[in-house]
Amino acid sequence: FLASRVCYRDKNAAKQTDEVAAKARIVARGDRDPDLLALRRDAPTMTRTGFYVVLNIIASFNMIMFGGDIAGAFMQGLQELAQRELPLFLTQPREGLPGLHPLQLLLVVRGVFGLANSPRLWWRSLRDMFRKLGAKQLSLDRAVFVLYDIVAGILRPVVIVGVHVDDLIGGYSHESPKARQMIKQLKDTFKFGQWQENEDMIYCGKNVTLKPGEIFVSQKMFTENITVPSIPKSRSADPSQKLMPAEITERLSARGSMNWLVGQTRPDLGASAALCKGSNQDVRSLMDILAVLKEAVKTKTAGNWIRKMDLWSSLILIFSDASWANAEDLSSIGGYLIFLASPDVLKPEGGCINLVEWRSAKVKRKCKSTLTAETIAMEAALDAGLHVRTIVAEAPYRLSLIHISEPTRRRGMADC
Repeated sequence: FLASRVCYRDKNAAKQTDEVAAKARIVARGDRDPDLLALRRDAPTMTRTGFYVVLNIIASFNMIMFGGDIAGAFMQGLQELAQRELPLFLTQPREGLPGLHPLQLLLVVRGVFGLANSPRLWWRSLRDMFRKLGAKQLSLDRAVFVLYDIVAGILRPVVIVGVHVDDLIGGYSHESPKARQMIKQLKDTFKFGQWQENEDMIYCGKNVTLKPGEIFVSQKMFTENITVPSIPKSRSADPSQKLMPAEITERLSARGSMNWLVGQTRPDLGASAALCKGSNQDVRSLMDILAVLKEAVKTKTAGNWIRKMDLWSSLILIFSDASWANAEDLSSIGGYLIFLASPDVLKPEGGCINLVEWRSAKVKRKCKSTLTAETIAMEAALDAGLHVRTIVAEAPYRLSLIHISEPTRRRGMADC
């Protein structure tokens, strides 16, 4: 048996508010699990590319956008799927549980917070339900599910869902009975703490705003809750001073906020953030990170637009560039932007482009010239572009060209 305890937290701790949103849950000492090394623990989550492809399909196919978080998701995963040889028990937390003798044990039959395989068991429950209803997983993003149906004589996606643990975002076509049935089955099978349709929502810390034929993604709410501390003049006067312990903690926190913004909605801050990712532990490094955060707060309403376009004829548009030896250690910063674009973008009058992937980081190799740095950045951009093209091609149309037949799949992919 394993020990357990009650974990208390305030869900509003990261917000600038005095209102407390109390939450408590029983957590097991999963690190003491006797089957720990034998348990399968992988559980896919939606990639950033998958997230933006989902939004592109919702906008382009005029789907009803929905989002929701499933209440007590881990408790809906069955331990019998873990194939344990012996039953698993928990002791009661020190507070005890109502109606139980202090020496009574708890038999674990579901996924419990703290157990290493709980995310996997929950994932199996959700994935198996989607598969049972006929949805397909994308080959390169196993956390995106697509249901196809014939609408007006054309095979097209009628439901698309992206999953990040217990948070779902997607769209469905009201014209398709199969789509309506899947959404009904989803809501009947799982208990949702919140379910929203065709309205602005918060998904994994991102503000998703819906407008006719457009979707706007930002992190306005997250940015509003960032507090950028000031550095005393006694410290900023000599930026070469080593950071004190409290400043090191402050730097780590600021860097985490910066990386989260750049990685989700703010590629415009990517180059500046990449220059801040050195190993220096001096005051200047903290000042550089705080400068990026100040710019983020100043432009808190910035984000990415997803606009409706004809995906049948869309193009993958790639831009790459590099700055040679501009970091303190003479490293180069390389990056790229990848767009889903309408064919009109190649004409003088221009067309529609939707950003779906980006990167800005130090080039691992010390380059001897600008040509070398830009070539490496272009190579990385091309690889990423091919990846994006495969996802974009498969999601709307289920191309047989990129379908991997079950016998030829590796076991890991077949069971993800």
